[in-house]
Amino acid sequence: MPEKIRVLYVDDERSLRDVGKKFLERSGDFTVFTAESAREALALIKEQHIDAVISDYQMPTMNGIDLLKAVRNTDPDLPFVFFSGKGTKEIVIEAFRHGADLYLQKRGDPKFLFEDLQHTVTEIVTLRNTERALHESEKRYRSLFEGVPIGLYRTTPSGQILDINPALVHLLGYPNREMLMTVSVPDLYVNPGERSPWLARIEREGIVRNFEVQFRTYDGTIIWVRDTGEAVRDGSGQVVYYNGNIEDITERKLAEAALTESFATFKTVMDSLDALVYVADMKTYEVLFINQYGRKIWGDLTGKICWKSLQVGQNGPCQFCTNEKLLDLDGILPKS
Repeated sequence: MPEKIRVLYVDDERSLRDVGKKFLERSGDFTVFTAESAREALALIKEQHIDAVISDYQMPTMNGIDLLKAVRNTDPDLPFVFFSGKGTKEIVIEAFRHGADLYLQKRGDPKFLFEDLQHTVTEIVTLRNTERALHESEKRYRSLFEGVPIGLYRTTPSGQILDINPALVHLLGYPNREMLMTVSVPDLYVNPGERSPWLARIEREGIVRNFEVQFRTYDGTIIWVRDTGEAVRDGSGQVVYYNGNIEDITERKLAEAALTESFATFKTVMDSLDALVYVADMKTYEVLFINQYGRKIWGDLTGKICWKSLQVGQNGPCQFCTNEKLLDLDGILPKS
């Protein structure tokens, strides 16, 4: 069940306060607090949670405009509706200038007047609550967006950067967010042509995961990044922008390159030997590598079980196998 709208109705005429309170609460959607003066109203606002203020203009000591000014000093967003019999053009203009949401005249059939007032206040409060919820949602989103340790972005299909977080600014080495925002996305690529397959895939599938490509940082350094992006479309299916994240994988790429180079050196040396050299898994005995000498005699045994392929008539590992004598990476003998 939705919570009732808590309204403060301020009017120095008791009969109008009573009628207004009775009519508004009759709908079941309102809880109405009343005050006969602006000062009493301000005290109630401090004591109670109020969703909207309905106020007369002409009241003793402080008029409605003075009350509005005082309310706006402490709560710029609290809905404030004037419901008054006095409403010259100058007064109405001044009310709106100080932040009134609406100015209704007390003229006509009271039943229709209060129905209009009820409908108006409901709409204003609902709108204001929606705006507040959106604002809070945006704050939570921004807090998450700014705080995550990986680079986040929002860009257009043409390459315009719409939004980026501090982590991406840092990753690409730019002095500040504003400078990076002026860069076109293709200009970040070492090879701008590599953006085309990314665009083709995201247009076709709606998402691109783990796309590895080289970027150039602010100082010209070339880095490897992993880019994951998702297309956001409008009601007609057209892509409006891409949301995504970028991670620096340069260290991993350098390690992979070093490993590849190391293995190439190892393979060259082993292939130069006129003797069988092979590498097998310590637990499964699967052949992981066999040198050129071995391949000439036994063929490529990679993926096969060594003792089944190199020996004849055996039902298990060779008696002279040294696997059980080898240490693992932690320096521990494997269990027999």
